[in-house]
This record gives sequence, C-alpha cells and structure tokens, in this order.
Amino acid sequence: MNVWKNGTNSCGLSRALDVPGAISYGNWTYDANIASDNTCTTADGRNVIDFGPLSGNTLGLACTWYTSTGIPVQADVRFDNSARSWVTTTTGCSGTSYDLRSVVTHELGHVLGLGHSAENGGSDLTMSPNITNCNSSARTLGAGDLTGIYVKHGG
Repeated sequence: MNVWKNGTNSCGLSRALDVPGAISYGNWTYDANIASDNTCTTADGRNVIDFGPLSGNTLGLACTWYTSTGIPVQADVRFDNSARSWVTTTTGCSGTSYDLRSVVTHELGHVLGLGHSAENGGSDLTMSPNITNCNSSARTLGAGDLTGIYVKHGG
C-alpha cells in the first residue's frame, strides 16, 4: 500500500498524492468474498486480503463493492494458492514462481480504482494485465501507473 501512497516509482517522478486506506496485519479467520470461479460474491462489510483458490491463470483478484452513487464501501483481494509458487525476494526466483509483492501492488491498484493499462513497448507498468514468472518490476510504479493514481487521488 505504501507504494501507492508514496508514489514509489522507477522513473524518478514525484507527485503529490492523497491515496486513502491502510493495511492492518493480524490473524483473523475471515475469507475474501471471492469464489473459486473468480466471481465476487456478496459484500459483508469487511475488507479482507487472503489466499484461496482461483481458476485459470489468475494470480490475484480484487473485488470492490460500491454504493448506488459509486462510492466504494468494501474491497476484498484473493491470491491464488491452488497451484502457485510465490516468492517475496528478488533473488533466487526460478521456474514458475511469481513475485508476490508485485501481484499485491497490482491488485491494490484495482482496489484504488485503477484498471489495466496497455504497455507501449515495455513491461514495467504495475497495472499491466500480465506478469511473467519471477518479474518483480511491478513492485514500483511506472510513469503510467503514477499518472493514473494521480488522476484518481491527486494531492
């Protein structure tokens, strides 16, 4: 979440941001309201991040629920635990492992209201719809990500 709040980027850019939210860590027994077929179920008033089964090639999924006037009231995020190998360091990654921090940063971008962005010749945008094995570039924002979050939550 701090990447989005601070605008941490790989471009040396600086923007005044007012990104809402925080993450609390703990040992709760709540499950994200996300079904194994990648559908968002019913909102329950809790914001939850968890690991659970997702179908297909989906690494992570964010679901956000809104009021009738478009105000977000709940967001849940799930990371696939069915057949994934996750790493949290940039060294020693091999095979079919994925960088968890990159996927977390991407999914939190969705929670903050961003969609996928098209790459123009590179693969450095956090909100790119695809990530390759062992790719940790999405841990920091690209120029397009920073512009998108500024439009949504400028200072």
